[in-house]
Amino acid sequence: MSEPVQAAARELIARLDPDAPGFFDDLRQLRELVQALSSPAKALVFSLADPGESLARLNAYLDTLQQAPDTAERYYEAMTVLELAAPLGEIGYLRQHAVFQQEGMANRQPSAIQQQAAYQALAAQGLDIALDREAVKAKQAEARALMQAPMENDPDYLAASQALAATREDYKADAERLQALIRAEQDRAHRIELQEQLTQSYRQYQQLVEQQRDTLHHLHRAILQTRAAQTQALFQAEGEAVINAIRAASPISAEQAHAWAEQQQVDSSTLKKLHKLGYVREALYRDMAEFYQLTGGKCSQIRLSSDGGRRANASGVLTHTGEKIINVGTRFDKSVLFHELAHHLENDPLAKAAANGFLLARRESERLYSLRELTGQQYDARERAYKDEFIHPYIGKVYRDQVTEVFSMGVEYLATPKDAALFAANDPTMFALVSGYLTRPLSPAMVAKLALHGEARDGEAAQQAALQTQYQEALASLGASVTIQADHWWQTEMLATRSVIADTLRYQAFTKNKAPTYVGSYRHFRVFEGTFLNQNTRRHSRGHLVVEIRGPHQVDYDAIHGGMAYTKALLALTQHLREEGIRTHLASMAYHYFSTRYGQEQKNQRRVIQLANQPTHSPHEAKP
Repeated sequence: MSEPVQAAARELIARLDPDAPGFFDDLRQLRELVQALSSPAKALVFSLADPGESLARLNAYLDTLQQAPDTAERYYEAMTVLELAAPLGEIGYLRQHAVFQQEGMANRQPSAIQQQAAYQALAAQGLDIALDREAVKAKQAEARALMQAPMENDPDYLAASQALAATREDYKADAERLQALIRAEQDRAHRIELQEQLTQSYRQYQQLVEQQRDTLHHLHRAILQTRAAQTQALFQAEGEAVINAIRAASPISAEQAHAWAEQQQVDSSTLKKLHKLGYVREALYRDMAEFYQLTGGKCSQIRLSSDGGRRANASGVLTHTGEKIINVGTRFDKSVLFHELAHHLENDPLAKAAANGFLLARRESERLYSLRELTGQQYDARERAYKDEFIHPYIGKVYRDQVTEVFSMGVEYLATPKDAALFAANDPTMFALVSGYLTRPLSPAMVAKLALHGEARDGEAAQQAALQTQYQEALASLGASVTIQADHWWQTEMLATRSVIADTLRYQAFTKNKAPTYVGSYRHFRVFEGTFLNQNTRRHSRGHLVVEIRGPHQVDYDAIHGGMAYTKALLALTQHLREEGIRTHLASMAYHYFSTRYGQEQKNQRRVIQLANQPTHSPHEAKP
């Protein structure tokens, strides 16, 4: 990247502000700078804003492909052109081109032979690194012996373990002595005194044992961390040589990688979750930049989020214009980040086909095995894989959409020098495939495809920002008609009279041991503030509880999270529908207008906006 382009990129990064009016223009310019690769990819320009011209350019590009040698790369480049045309609805038109009528290109789905040809083509481009594989394997045995060595080899751990054993023996002897005295004692008062001594001895024993166990636990963790650092150091030189060789072959500069990392969206709640896991923002963005450089820029815009699951996962891998997401699990570090990001590499038809070709070439047989059977670990019973001498059986896993774990596992091994060295030494054929793909320049069609996705996501982000603005205005408009009056209904009418309604709310709606604060009333509704179950996240969090008394012993209620603006809007909408003669429960109203579950957030937001903007349906005209 030239110095002027670097300076322009740095200036754009410095002024990126999601709240600024020109944010999406700045983001688009930054993406163009990042994608300014020194490759022939600039020849293929594609934009959803000009479908007619874009279609003509795709057709012209197919003309050039027709003249190119008949290789595996040409086949998948033509497939990528069809994927570019998909959002335009013109796949059928392009498939009439002569290049698709040639032998071997009649079908859209590659055959097993074509997939293996893709694998062989990429593996042939793999890096040849001067690595003493036998020396690395010897270090692997040394590292395994170090990690499996008894903890008692550590003097501090041995002393702490012996102290715990001595405490147990001392208590056992003391307890037996007291129990013998209790059995022999005839005087009831003395027997009670001895029993109290036994109880006190047990309490002291429990307290001391708990402290000693904590000491052992911390020593155990510290020893493992020390050993892990020692094993990493064993492979430092070889591993860095592998990683540096891939980095040196990358067409992406450090500036481009940094600029791409800054474009990625990470949900604020996800950042907080990662921080609790010890993965701070600076490390996250640094690692994303490293991934982008190591993979040669072969990844489009992604979003880090959380679906509440324990295992991290990637979604939207094969989408053309939709959102590509990485969901963070209960364990997330650099290796997991690399793994999940690398899943999106198979958005490239060539990479996806080569990964499947690799599995076809390497598998022991056509039989699919349970991952539980192959690993002895608690994988889902439906997870299946081919069997082979892979570094890890998970590499052989298969999915219905033919996305694989080949590149995800291969790139994960580049996250640390130790794993990189063991990867290159223990499976040179897989390393050849992964390094061959990562270091090859992006094809013109793939650069256009990544730009297409970025353009689509920019447009979607701009629409979402506009929708959020309209939504907040709609909430304020709806809530303007609602005034919550402070009164003493809860204290005087519910608690003082020991109402059944009060018991129902305490045991069913309120969070245990977290009594809410009564705020006041609006017409026949009552509002509390405190911690309640959030139906969207299925967790307890701060919010408001809206209550409606429907009879002497019948109550309707629902919790709203997000602030008083949401609560007032719910009250306004419910009151309006009641005046229209529509009887609806609070829970139903909250679900249809404020729920974010199952991806219905935007749909519900549009409902609120539509209702707030209809003059004849405005709650401001509610009857007194």
